[in-house]
Amino acid sequence: METELNSSHNSSTDNFVSAGRIVKFAKGPFGLVTLAALVIVVALPFLGHKPVSSTQVAPTLAKNQIQIISYQGKEIPLSQLRIGHAHIPNCDADHYHALNTSTETVTALDGTVLYDPGNCGFGKVEETKVTSVSQ
Repeated sequence: METELNSSHNSSTDNFVSAGRIVKFAKGPFGLVTLAALVIVVALPFLGHKPVSSTQVAPTLAKNQIQIISYQGKEIPLSQLRIGHAHIPNCDADHYHALNTSTETVTALDGTVLYDPGNCGFGKVEETKVTSVSQ
């Protein structure tokens, strides 16, 4: 089996034959794991899977910068917020809520303590602009 994995054939027919040999000799629990891994490796290109890079998850911030949202004229750091899904009539969206669930409060950059308003929280995620500010 190791020989099959280490051999490098360019032809797709050779790869298919090699995969068949691996499956043929895969037995027991390790065989099941090998078979599952083979199925995943073969299926990923067909599913259009693209790995997510760190730049797609969050933009790179310069030192001394934080991401914030504005709510009623106050700047709230994203680090104090969580995203919650509302289950209220006529609103089926994700909203920003206080990360601290015991006090349900956040502290704005100017030191003002704000209580989580509930329901739609500090705004819908899709409609609330996130900006970067120097700290």
